[in-house]
Parts: sequence; C-alpha cells; structure tokens
Amino acid sequence: MAILYTNYKGKPVTAHSYSAGADFHKCKKYYQLKRIKGWRTKEDKASMRFGTALESAIQYFHSNELRPGATAEEFIRLWTKVREIPNLVYTDKEGSWEAMLQMGTEMAKLYEVKLPNLPIRNPKFQLNYRKPLYPGTYLDGLEVTAYVDMLVPEPALLIDIKTTGASFDTTPGIMALDPQLRMYSWLSGVPNVAFMTFVKVTLSPYKKGDAVTLIHDGGSGDELVVAINDTEKNLVWALTPDNYTEFDAATKGVKGKALDAIKNSVQEKFEAVSLDYSWITKQRLQFLQSTISEEDRRETGEEVGRQVAEIYSHNEKNYWPKQPGVRFPDTKCAMCDMLPICLDNKKQIEETLVQLRPEPDKANEKDWLEELVED
Repeated sequence: MAILYTNYKGKPVTAHSYSAGADFHKCKKYYQLKRIKGWRTKEDKASMRFGTALESAIQYFHSNELRPGATAEEFIRLWTKVREIPNLVYTDKEGSWEAMLQMGTEMAKLYEVKLPNLPIRNPKFQLNYRKPLYPGTYLDGLEVTAYVDMLVPEPALLIDIKTTGASFDTTPGIMALDPQLRMYSWLSGVPNVAFMTFVKVTLSPYKKGDAVTLIHDGGSGDELVVAINDTEKNLVWALTPDNYTEFDAATKGVKGKALDAIKNSVQEKFEAVSLDYSWITKQRLQFLQSTISEEDRRETGEEVGRQVAEIYSHNEKNYWPKQPGVRFPDTKCAMCDMLPICLDNKKQIEETLVQLRPEPDKANEKDWLEELVED
C-alpha cells in the first residue's frame, strides 16, 4: 500500500487534505518541515481556540432545540476554560481574553438573530468525507479527506465556518473559485457550498458611520448605521442605511445650534438603542454561497490527484526544495513560520519554534487538535 510520507511520530500517512495541499503549494520545504519533521511555532494563537469555541457553541445551539441564548451560553462556558491557558497570543484587533469574550458573545447572539434568514435547517456537523485515489495502481491506498463544519441536507448545502479579522470578497459567484470550497464540493459531490464568516471588529467606542446589528433577545437582526452616540446616557441612535444617508447629507458642514436641531429631530423620531453589548454589535456575519459546476469539480479532482502524485514522488526521492519569495508581490518568506530554519538562525529557531517528539506531550496534543480543526 502506498504512503505519502512517514510523519514525525513515525506513522505512515496515506490521507491528503486541503490544508496539507495548501502547505505543499506554498512551499515544498515548508511541507516537509511541518508535516514530516514536525516543526511548529511556539506561539499559541487565541484565534484558533476562539474559532473552535464559536463553532462548538453553534453546534450546541442546534442540538438543544434552538433554545434562545444557548449559543452565547455555551460560548461563554468554553471561552472561560481558555482563560486558564498561559501565554496565548492575541492580535491587535483581538486585544485580550476579555475583549474576545465580548466579541464571541456578540457573534453568538448575532448568529441566532440572523438564522431565520439563513438557508440552515436541520444541519449536521463535522462530517468526515473520504475518497480513495488511484485504486488498483501503485498509488493504491492514498486518499483525500476533509472534515466539513456543517451540511444542510435539503437542499444539500456544505457550509464552512470561519472567524476572521477581515471581510471576504462579496463579488457575486466569486466563492466558486475558492480552492477549499471547490475541494469540499468535489470530495462530497455536493455542488452548493458556502462560507459563513464571522468578522472580528475591534471593540472601540461607537462613532458616526459605524455599521451595527441589533442582537437583543427577540430582535430582528436589522443592520443599521450609527448616527448619534450619547455616551453619558449609554445610548446610540442607529438608522437604516437610507435614513443614515439622508442624515449624513443633512449634517454635512453644519455646526452649532443647526446641527443640534438636526440631531434632536433624529432623537425624537427614532428609538434609541442601549450600548450594552447584549443589544448591539459591530461584529459582522457574512454568508457567501456559490455553486461549483460539474466541470469545476472534475477539474479540482484532477488537480488534487496530480498534487497527491507529486507529493508521493517527492517523498520517494526525499526531495523537498525551497520555493522562496522575498519581493512584492510574492513575499511569503517574510510571513513564514519556518523562516529561521531557512536562514539557519539558531537563536531565532530556539526562541520561536519547537520540533515535536514522537511521544505525546502537551505541545503535541495541541498540534493534533489544530490539525483536526484545520482539516
């Protein structure tokens, strides 16, 4: 039986995945260092655990008969456990454990109020799809696998859940070009696919022009724009996009009493919203759906098969060349975790990287979890 490689735990690997393919496409040396040699960054990113907690909370909500508030309840429970983990790394946008607690709680509420308008009914979670490659040939035994976050049975729709710091491109149909969705569609045979993306927005005081969503219990999930923020009363006046456009145009260049009069008119005409984060949020939810054509599914399968055969060949020859990039627009080396190894910077290797050992330990367990979530 063919194998792709023997990993750092001494175990033969026969299954290929989207994330493994992305590593190989990025750089063959990177693939070897990470997948075969077991090198990992010491940095423990909070974002990975955050995404896992939110996905688990959504699954909990659906398994508990859509009980209102269950998503936030479960997210808070799971995220509270994360607080005990030392040396978690937060991005500038994420800030801190406390900030991400608020972000996640708001996202959980956002999902519940948006759900009635999403094509999600009776979903199944974490489905494992597998497909053999080259049966009856010298590559017999190799296969492709994927864990899909969510499947809506009727009509069949595959959904991958993401948490991200930036919004995805909303050009109609463009998600049909996403390599991950294309691979999932080919592997499962389901043409309809989607990303459900939770966009993290920095927690900062609300200001004029901020896009917000009403998320209070029983709320409609209306998307509004902040017109007035009264911090003393802990209230904001948020308008529909059309009403905000009129307000913005009316206040251009207006100052003093004339501006106050316009604001007073808005405050009298529209209802105020509490700034309590259980009522309103700047966090965003995108649902981007596309259909992968039969031709594109076939093309994707052929490309996956070609890549798997190439990985097998490189392993047979023990040939894993660097595929560097240092100048715009290809600057991948500057963003690569394994750069200290390629530069033979022993001090930086010791400070930033760890090579996993064959025997399980805490670091290995963390990485196995990350690989499972990623794939």
